[in-house]
Amino acid sequence: MIEITLARREHVAQLVEITNKEALRSLATASYSDEPLTRWLTQWDDEHERTPWLVALDPALPLSERVVGYAKASPFNPRDGFAWSVSLSVYLRPTHRAQGLSARLYSQLFGLLRAQNYRKVHARIALPNPASVALHERFGLTQVGLMPRFAWKFERWYDLAVLSADLYEGDEPPSPLLSVEEAWALTHP
Repeated sequence: MIEITLARREHVAQLVEITNKEALRSLATASYSDEPLTRWLTQWDDEHERTPWLVALDPALPLSERVVGYAKASPFNPRDGFAWSVSLSVYLRPTHRAQGLSARLYSQLFGLLRAQNYRKVHARIALPNPASVALHERFGLTQVGLMPRFAWKFERWYDLAVLSADLYEGDEPPSPLLSVEEAWALTHP
């Protein structure tokens, strides 16, 4: 049974491995080559207390391959007024696709983001990618923009769709953000 839990620093190398392999085969990332582990570790150190990083763990696999997917939120922009907005990412190993795992990861991620008092989520998707668009629409995101010929990969230009959703409706001032650990304790008593 696949377990979804908060990522730990020791999981980051497997997240990078999943992303780097995806870079070679798909438009899910605009990277052409391997992203360095050091950059990811710096991002982890800077963000993991404020924005959730979740991993899907398969206990039947060796420790070095146990992370079969992940979903994470990242700050949308470092400026203060954007503190309640995040960007979304979800990636799976090819062996674990088409099993509902992306939806399970996003379900937990969205629950944590709501518990933390985040207000807006957004995702950028290189088109065509009907599976990713469908996943994000399932979680209430709608396309709010299109950036034509915005990404160059595999010897051609791709359009980039921008999708967004409100986690909370209304114009009232936002509540203070909770830490990931505080939100995890609230959502996993």
